[in-house]
Amino acid sequence: MDYNNELVIDMEDLIQYISKQLGVVYSIVNEVLDNELNFLEEKGIPSEERPEIKEHMTIFVDEHELILYINRNTGISQELVGRILLEEEVYLNKYDLIDYCE
Repeated sequence: MDYNNELVIDMEDLIQYISKQLGVVYSIVNEVLDNELNFLEEKGIPSEERPEIKEHMTIFVDEHELILYINRNTGISQELVGRILLEEEVYLNKYDLIDYCE
């Protein structure tokens, strides 16, 4: 498989970026992002382990549902979860790793 043209997110860098930007400890950011991935997998959204990923696939996620899911699973406040997810979006857009549409 040719990985040269694939977008790759450096999770370590992402977590450190969010942690620094928000002044939130690394482990909390990591827990939020891990639960975000769990949510997406439960919804059947393709991940890197699944070969049926389609390039430029449009994915819609109910942000409120995602925040509630993470809050229920972690006990982290909905406000903080939302701030972490927003900062994740800033990072992904900053490095042109996603296309965002409302």
